[in-house]
Amino acid sequence: MDTATGVDVEYVDVAAAPARASFRLQRNPEDGSFFGVLQLPAGQQTLTATAYGLDDAVVASGTITTTVVAGRTSIVRLTLYTEVPPAPDHGPIITSLMVPKTAVLVGEQLALSATGIDPDGDPVSWLWESSCPERLLTPTEPSTLWSAIQPGTCIFNVTLTSNGLSDSVTFSIESVVGDGTADVTVAVLRPSVVTGIRLETDPVCDVARSALDATCRAKAAPGQRVSGQVEIALGGSSHPSWIEVFDDCGGSTETSSLSVSGTVGTENFTWTAPQLSGVVCLLTGRIVDATADQMAVSVLVDTPTVSETFAMDDVRIASYRDGKRAAASYTWDDGTASSFAIAALFESLGMRASFYIIPGAITDATWARWRDVLARGHEVGNHSMTHINLGNTSSEETISYEIEGAQRLIEEKLGAKPDVFVFPYSSYNALSAEIALRSHLATRNAGPFVAGYGYRVLPVDSGSTTAAVNAALADAITAGAWFVTAGHGMDGNGFQPVTSQLLSEHLAFVAERQSQVWVDTFRNVALYRIARERLNVRIAAISARAAALWLDGMLDAPLGAIPLTVELPFLRIPGAIRVRDALGRELPFVVANGVLRMELRQGEEVLVEIED
Repeated sequence: MDTATGVDVEYVDVAAAPARASFRLQRNPEDGSFFGVLQLPAGQQTLTATAYGLDDAVVASGTITTTVVAGRTSIVRLTLYTEVPPAPDHGPIITSLMVPKTAVLVGEQLALSATGIDPDGDPVSWLWESSCPERLLTPTEPSTLWSAIQPGTCIFNVTLTSNGLSDSVTFSIESVVGDGTADVTVAVLRPSVVTGIRLETDPVCDVARSALDATCRAKAAPGQRVSGQVEIALGGSSHPSWIEVFDDCGGSTETSSLSVSGTVGTENFTWTAPQLSGVVCLLTGRIVDATADQMAVSVLVDTPTVSETFAMDDVRIASYRDGKRAAASYTWDDGTASSFAIAALFESLGMRASFYIIPGAITDATWARWRDVLARGHEVGNHSMTHINLGNTSSEETISYEIEGAQRLIEEKLGAKPDVFVFPYSSYNALSAEIALRSHLATRNAGPFVAGYGYRVLPVDSGSTTAAVNAALADAITAGAWFVTAGHGMDGNGFQPVTSQLLSEHLAFVAERQSQVWVDTFRNVALYRIARERLNVRIAAISARAAALWLDGMLDAPLGAIPLTVELPFLRIPGAIRVRDALGRELPFVVANGVLRMELRQGEEVLVEIED
């Protein structure tokens, strides 16, 4: 008797009729078959062979009819197949879940609903459960109502069950507030069987023959190409030549040749899902041989939702505007005469600089030039009234005059209140720092508002070289830092002035790297970073295909008006994206480096919609 791999046959009995004779065959140790010689009366005899496994369990049986001739030996050969295990059932699938809000007010009622399907059409049952004491109105229906009666976070679970198999989704809501002889040989063989199907979905669907549930919990998008494998256990002495793979929903498959290693066969395939949405496909792998064993997995083909398109938990405000890796600000102190030539040089490259003036030293004729500099987009900030050392001064009256008095004078002359103060000689004490930060939003000197940002101030003067300044900027870009230079003038005008050649060469170096570095005034970068620290971006799915984004927090002007760059990482790239404001107006956005990037201001809410 030849037994296939994995078949445990202990013995084989043969019974003859009508002779009413029975005989236990012997095992052939060479090939695993069973044999024996039966003494039977001449004439037609029906032989029934029964194979027994452990605990005398019948594992296979078969019948054959032969004619016994007196004085001769009839050769009888019989092949038995062990039984093939049944294919697993297909569990139900929750196809959609509608949760209007993930944050509600105490006492607010929320309608929750879900849809689902059983691939085999079996009856299904629903169960809604909550970790909170509030009662769900209809917990065994597809839709239910729930009201929050106390603040906190409630964990919900909805389960769809069919024939003991289930699918579930968990989410949270926060509420605030042979007379001759016969030589008989019986071969007991196990046929080749499909042992598993694997689909390279996200997450991977890997269903074994022994599984209770053959439903994939990852879905495919309409028209998506999915790689997969069918694995079989080889049985008997002959192997199938190939495996066919097909679905029942209008998709298509491409298969490769069967690869065999020992007793295991594998066939790779590519399945293209149908251009349909909301359908369940049975994807079947079938062995092409006499037994035609097969198994199938069920896969939901549906248009991906926003939560399957975006990594919504990873939404963030970019460190710098437009998602740039670093920032650079160029500042000039004292308001020297060469400041106006410096401003023009920056403008010629589409850049802007920051100038910190000493208002007590400015003549009436010069104020008009500073108003023009401010109007052209540069920053004009406060460098004290008379440029005294504020680190050596303890008089609150004097310090207030130098800082706040200068701020009022600049506002009076230019029509714009400066938001940034720069200490003369970079010198300050606790009192002068307190007065500066109560009247200004930031100082150029390192302080609490720049902690953790890799803030770097590089003095530039007559001893600087282009190579050194370029290297410092390159290091800042690599580190994702904010690069700030501090100079006083150009071409012989001001304290240790730089040359226009150095500045031109460096700005050309900067221009080549503007895809990586955000070049802007000190004020603009400082206010962006302060607003970024004090606001949080929030996102919520309002339907299967749309999500709302907004900034959580409340800042006074001018911080509240700062546009912040929001980045929403992709899990997959949809066919089309729309970004609109509350009035339905289209808003600009950028798709780059695996994220959706847009600008958002305090008080705005934008809607991101996807299409495939």
